[in-house]
Amino acid sequence: MEEKKCVRCGETIPYGSEYCPTCGAALDGTAYDRSQDFYRDRTGFGRREVDLGKTPMLIMTYGIIAVLIGIVITAESQSVEGIWETVADADGLYFGLTMAQTQTALLFTGVFLLLSGICALVSGFLASKKISYKVCLALCVLACVLPLFMAIGLVNMVIWGIILCLIGSAMAYRIYNCSGAFSS
Repeated sequence: MEEKKCVRCGETIPYGSEYCPTCGAALDGTAYDRSQDFYRDRTGFGRREVDLGKTPMLIMTYGIIAVLIGIVITAESQSVEGIWETVADADGLYFGLTMAQTQTALLFTGVFLLLSGICALVSGFLASKKISYKVCLALCVLACVLPLFMAIGLVNMVIWGIILCLIGSAMAYRIYNCSGAFSS
């Protein structure tokens, strides 16, 4: 078998190919079809988006809300003792939990939400400055996974954890698609 070279760019063409895999030129002698470039650019084939749009602002907004709610829940975990008489049932339980278990559950929930918010704030800041792509993406992924651990504290928080994880995953995917916008 003889080795074919592209008439347009000079690259070696694999056996059986009708088009150059490097530049897309046809090998049968016809002209290079520029309409394929138009189609490829419009569908996003072979390129990444570079405009983050409102993604950094949305991530930081979530971060602020998560930090505030995390602080409140963590603080409330310490004040359960003062209101236990009014919320506990006749057996001294609140949704089947003792006072100590309720305090621990609230503490877990608050801390994981607080950590998620901090990761989101840093990720949103890095995304707004378009720096440290890998750190920004890793923190965004961490911010969307941490709410799943809220269920360790309170099982009824699983639904909220899943919702926050899905929203966070969409933000992380957006950062992933816009890797070209980052300088480092």
